[in-house]
Amino acid sequence: MANYKGVVMLYHPPFDKVCAKVLLERHFGELLPVVDFYGSPKEIPGKKLEWEKKNFYPIDIGNEKYNKGEFGSATEAVANDLKLIPFLSESERKMIEMVNDNNGSNDNK
Repeated sequence: MANYKGVVMLYHPPFDKVCAKVLLERHFGELLPVVDFYGSPKEIPGKKLEWEKKNFYPIDIGNEKYNKGEFGSATEAVANDLKLIPFLSESERKMIEMVNDNNGSNDNK
């Protein structure tokens, strides 16, 4: 697992993106600061490379958007991207299930 120094999130991140950040923090064992609140879900060319060089993890931005893949949430996409699925606790699995259900119903967006 990479040694991330922070995360990049959208302004006013919805519940799902906050849960993705919490999942990262739980598995890294430390708080990850939000180093940039990005204004658009579309990535500006070159930004991802800039973030990677600084060891920043973008949550659900650009081509990494969860709804472009087979995932029900950004939280699930992060868990898959970082190969955390086998290591998730029962409560983390339940959180992903709840976030996925929420994204399908739009209850807490």
